[in-house]
Amino acid sequence: RSKNEKLLRLNRTKDRFFSIISHDLRTPFSSILGFSEILSSEITELSHDDIKDYANNIYLSSRSTYELLENLLIWARSHNGDIRMNITRVNISNVINEVASVMSQTARIKGITVINETDDNIFVCADMNSIKVVVRNLISNAIKYTSEGGLVKVSTQIIRDKVIVSVKDTGKGISEVVLSTLFSENDNISEPGTANETGTGLGLILCKEFIDLNRGEIWAQSSPGEGSTFSFALPLCRD
Repeated sequence: RSKNEKLLRLNRTKDRFFSIISHDLRTPFSSILGFSEILSSEITELSHDDIKDYANNIYLSSRSTYELLENLLIWARSHNGDIRMNITRVNISNVINEVASVMSQTARIKGITVINETDDNIFVCADMNSIKVVVRNLISNAIKYTSEGGLVKVSTQIIRDKVIVSVKDTGKGISEVVLSTLFSENDNISEPGTANETGTGLGLILCKEFIDLNRGEIWAQSSPGEGSTFSFALPLCRD
């Protein structure tokens, strides 16, 4: 029975992999090619604002493609058993600050403000590389589903022996049906972002897998039209 279950899981993984390659990667590349063609053929007739808009769209589509490929490769490695957890004392404040700083560039282009309210020098017992992937995906997701003029806020709090990291946005929110499938590999439902960015749901599945491997918890709260808050908890590492 366990062999059959393993084969079924491998087949689902393969099907998901090819579905993402054949469909989800085509969408951002179509945007990149389309906007590049317009710039190439009509640049002398375009205004400065038009050129800036097309360049921003090319950047957002390229960034979306890069993140999708990054998640796809990490997910494939995880399913092949090629990722090892190295649990150490990690300064999660530094991890969040580094990722938030990089992601702010994408947010600025969409007209979104990232507010980092992370407290200094908070330490967790975790694998640094996998936690960096989790933070990147949660902030990226918040930016993806938030419209121009919106906010993304990252914060931390310590409750007893746990560190809770939250990423809150003022985006379009998530319905109860979609919310119940977010972290499920088999039933996951995904939607495009507010700038039509590709949405595969793969990033959140990775977040769930990595938080589980770090002996933590992850959850989401949302209502349509009221934004979303994604949070995860990890063991606090004291001195």
